[in-house]
Amino acid sequence: MSLLEEKQHNLELLSSYKLGENIRNFVFSIEKDFKFLPGQFLIFKLKLKNNEEISRSYSIASPHLKAGEIEFCIKKVNEGSGLIFDLKKGDKITATGPFGKFIVSKSDSEKIFITVGTGVAPFRAMIPDILNKTKQKVTLIAGFRFERLTLYSDEWRTLESEFENFKYFEVISKPEKNKTKQKGHVQDILKNFLKEDNSKKEFYLCGVGEMIKSVSKLLKQQGVLDNQIFFERYS
Repeated sequence: MSLLEEKQHNLELLSSYKLGENIRNFVFSIEKDFKFLPGQFLIFKLKLKNNEEISRSYSIASPHLKAGEIEFCIKKVNEGSGLIFDLKKGDKITATGPFGKFIVSKSDSEKIFITVGTGVAPFRAMIPDILNKTKQKVTLIAGFRFERLTLYSDEWRTLESEFENFKYFEVISKPEKNKTKQKGHVQDILKNFLKEDNSKKEFYLCGVGEMIKSVSKLLKQQGVLDNQIFFERYS
């Protein structure tokens, strides 16, 4: 699959809403003919108070491409993301892209997506695209530290009710309230998918480096090959 040509985009903030602690979903306007491959990202060009320009990369988190709109799931972790959180409706910023090769293969293999935290962002674009175009079996395993940090849970459960070939597993490492929720880590859920033949499965990982390393090691211990593992590492 060839990658799309990068270009500059003028984004205008249309709306945003809180997803969790220091995490928001942002909706920007973009040119109506904008195209991207699910899994790709844009690079935001931001100016600090001293007029220094910095760049920040964010995965496109649009569950469907509504003409003229694009969405991002962003966590406030530094001065760069803080500038985005300071934006008001109607404010404009510049971005370039799309970039990235973290895209879904054309194979008919079962797809298993594994993520922690805001690593779920590109999956919000990738998974609906697969479900709407194919009958492939798709699973999402999403890990969060606390219940209050879960992201897009209602959307995933809606997809699960609409598509019998999609399953969603949510795991909480430090549950605070709901003791009925699955406690543990994504690796605990993943082990259940590694008990059978893994030769016709593909694994898509997105999140912090420690998770990527740990899950990749687990997969390889169970005979999963390098060409079955795809990942995007978040810093």
